[in-house]
Amino acid sequence: MINSGMTISLSLFDRVGGFDESIKLDFSDHDFIFRVSSCVYRIVLIPVTLYHSLSSFERPCLESDLYRYKMYLNGGRIFSRKIDKYFIFLFVSFGRCLLLTAKTRSTAFLKEFVNKVFSNEG
Repeated sequence: MINSGMTISLSLFDRVGGFDESIKLDFSDHDFIFRVSSCVYRIVLIPVTLYHSLSSFERPCLESDLYRYKMYLNGGRIFSRKIDKYFIFLFVSFGRCLLLTAKTRSTAFLKEFVNKVFSNEG
């Protein structure tokens, strides 16, 4: 199993219950590793280099960026509540909001941020 450059044994994956399917994309690895850290006391770093394209550095596409930001907000909100760190979620997601607003020159991200912060869902 590989996620965010991690190689995880299937037995460990099963032992911690796999990925939380309510976190669709961003923060799925944070949540997973948070649960792994309760039963693993040692990790091994393998000296390899992985190359990965991050959508946040590609050409602006408002529709795609907004869809991804909505997923980011949903995943971040779920994870932050699990670990009782909602303020950090607000800080980090607002920073991402500002970057995307500057990148796309659209206020759509600010609207999504405010909607998510003041909604009762997720």
